[in-house]
Amino acid sequence: MSARWLCAGASVLALCIDPAAAQDAGPADRSDKAVTRAELTAGTSDSTASLTLVLSGESSEFRPDSDGDGVNWDASQLSLTVSTPFDGENDAMPATLDGLASGTKATLRWGQFRGASRLWLSRAAAQIVDEARAECVKKAPPTEADAQDRCRRIPTSTLVQQYLPARYNQYLNAQVPGGALDWGIEGSIGYKRFDYIDPLVLTRHDTGKVQGAAKLFFAYYPQPVATAITGSIAYQRGYEAADAVTLCPAPVGPGPVTCVSGSPGAPERSDGLLISLGLKHRFFGSDGAPLALAAAPQVTYDALDDIWGVDVPIYFFRNDKAGLTGGVRGGWRSDDKKVRFGVFIGAAFSVFQ
Repeated sequence: MSARWLCAGASVLALCIDPAAAQDAGPADRSDKAVTRAELTAGTSDSTASLTLVLSGESSEFRPDSDGDGVNWDASQLSLTVSTPFDGENDAMPATLDGLASGTKATLRWGQFRGASRLWLSRAAAQIVDEARAECVKKAPPTEADAQDRCRRIPTSTLVQQYLPARYNQYLNAQVPGGALDWGIEGSIGYKRFDYIDPLVLTRHDTGKVQGAAKLFFAYYPQPVATAITGSIAYQRGYEAADAVTLCPAPVGPGPVTCVSGSPGAPERSDGLLISLGLKHRFFGSDGAPLALAAAPQVTYDALDDIWGVDVPIYFFRNDKAGLTGGVRGGWRSDDKKVRFGVFIGAAFSVFQ
């Protein structure tokens, strides 16, 4: 395909299809693009920073469906994320039960997306395109004689995005039916340093531990631009420090004693089998325009330690492109019964994985 204009993001790079050019559907153009994304998350007692690099570009295949009215397509992406906490204490996202969140880690992720789009503009989409084209002509300079021809040549998705952005999500919903799937695998390796106290002689020590994890994930999109149902299962091999205590030596004579505080003993291995189920949803107004509000609640169960965790990020910080790039989050764990709150900045909301 020479052009791809109807866009829908996924765990892959943004995938765009031009309905007018979709008749020659076949193996799509390949693009090897490196995209970086930086995120910052901070909480009342925790904070972390991350950087994501897309290692492979979009690699898609387009196939006409059985009745000839649409196009099925597949795409995949390989990415690398490096994250590290910058407060040196506690779990960065404790309510997710992620045992590797409190140390520096690198995650290699591969995802596969499978969806479909209409081959021709639907009646609802065509009406939106007509309104966008009329707006294009209306905003043309008075001296432009061929405004109608120029606006007619603009690809439909680009036309709606530029001249009728409030209706763009309605346009996508009309052209990209629900039922898309997203799945993949990721592997993580991390490193964390621990400080501890030898309880016998009350001397301080520090040690470094290598941690690792493997995860399978999936997502189902009943509404391609508004809602996703997500799930994952992950095995983690990490290490955990004991709760801090204050230790004092036995008194010798009448003089004062010097006590020390910290974790008694070296960190112990802590494995986890995490089963997660979540929902992502972007809210829209009655006119179809996206609101500055989205949520991505997730429930996680650690089958090895019998611990439940609930993490509820709420997005409402809007950037200049109507995207949501921050908000607040609340969390709860069943082992300590504590409610946690934090803020995050730069972590852009996306329905897609």
